[in-house]
Amino acid sequence: MKLDILFRQRQWLLYLPVLTLSAVMLWMSITHWIPLPPSQFVMAAGVPGGGYTLLARQYQQKLALMGIRCDIVTTEKAHGGYRLLSSTPDVDLALVNGMFAKQSNADQFQALAVIQHDPIWIFTRMPTLVNLSQLRGLRVGYPDYDELNFKVLKLVLDQGRLETKDVEGVPLDRASMANALIDSKVDALVFMGSMRNDIVTALARSNGIQLMGMDRIGAATSADGSLGPLVIPQGAIEFRGDVPSRDLTLAIANVHLLTRPEMHPALQRAILDASYQIHETPNFMHRSEEFPTVIGSDFKVSPTALAYSRGSKPWTEYVLPYGWAQGLEWFLYAGLPILLVTVLMLVWIPRWFEWRSNALLQNFYGELKFLETEIDSVASERPIEMKRLLQRIDEIDMQVMQLDLPTPHAERWYTLRSHLADARDRLLGLRAR
Repeated sequence: MKLDILFRQRQWLLYLPVLTLSAVMLWMSITHWIPLPPSQFVMAAGVPGGGYTLLARQYQQKLALMGIRCDIVTTEKAHGGYRLLSSTPDVDLALVNGMFAKQSNADQFQALAVIQHDPIWIFTRMPTLVNLSQLRGLRVGYPDYDELNFKVLKLVLDQGRLETKDVEGVPLDRASMANALIDSKVDALVFMGSMRNDIVTALARSNGIQLMGMDRIGAATSADGSLGPLVIPQGAIEFRGDVPSRDLTLAIANVHLLTRPEMHPALQRAILDASYQIHETPNFMHRSEEFPTVIGSDFKVSPTALAYSRGSKPWTEYVLPYGWAQGLEWFLYAGLPILLVTVLMLVWIPRWFEWRSNALLQNFYGELKFLETEIDSVASERPIEMKRLLQRIDEIDMQVMQLDLPTPHAERWYTLRSHLADARDRLLGLRAR
């Protein structure tokens, strides 16, 4: 394509492709290379009104202050968050008990942190019941809406050297669990749940109801690696009511923030920021600054969470609010470099036309310089060759005339033709002598 035509169509043939490529690269950077984190996600909790749901609402409130929308989904099962996470693609985060770590598909998920303990609660209305082996022949209630709690019941019975046939198991729905024990419909109630669980709160404050510990806790924790011991001091739950009435050792499991590996790292860090604010206050279940932690996780820990636990996160998140920090990080590491390259290319295009025009004329200027040097020697020593020089000047002039240079760069074209005309006139003047 001739240079002049290319120059006249430069807006479509050069500038537009550069701007289009820049727009495509900006779009790729914001969607694939350094994507901005989503402004909302879905969190799976337990049953409505349960401890996990109350905890999820705290996360919802903290994240809302950062400009992140957290939608909470509940389930009829107290520990159904894991099921929702593994079966529903729209769920991004779940509060999950560590006893689910042995599920076959557990390696598909990653833990952001361990955030609290879930004890195995054993409540009874029989003051003489101090040993698990004394449950033999009694009515033992357990949640019928949660497969994990049936496993917990078997574990408790194993600790008392009992089998399920040795007791009268009474499956209960969530709404009737506390009343079943208070109204003497069952003699004991066994379940695993959060300390925020409304059933725990109701039973701890009820007269005639006492909390039992677990014997031989070491045997239970060695049989199930996801369990550990926790000593609850006397009166820690209800000081005035002296609940528990003595120091008790409970079996506990870790509760995790479990997510998918593809969750955006910035969103993971925002959730961990909220977690530190929520769990920094100590209580009888944990010490100050014990949670959140990645130590002792029953699930594979997210690389982002590991880096966060070591104090490693982008500097922008230390100095700016969450949303501004992500925007600045994208602009500095993707948007700004692309824009700078685009500007350089747009500036380079007119320079390229100038360079190309000069390159086309430079050869002719060089040859004209040699011809001018040769004119004097030919006129005095070889006059017969003057005709050859004149023909060569005409040939160069013809070639220059055929050049199609952009109008802004035609000045040197006219200057070259003027120099050729001067050389021709000079040669003709010498020839006429």
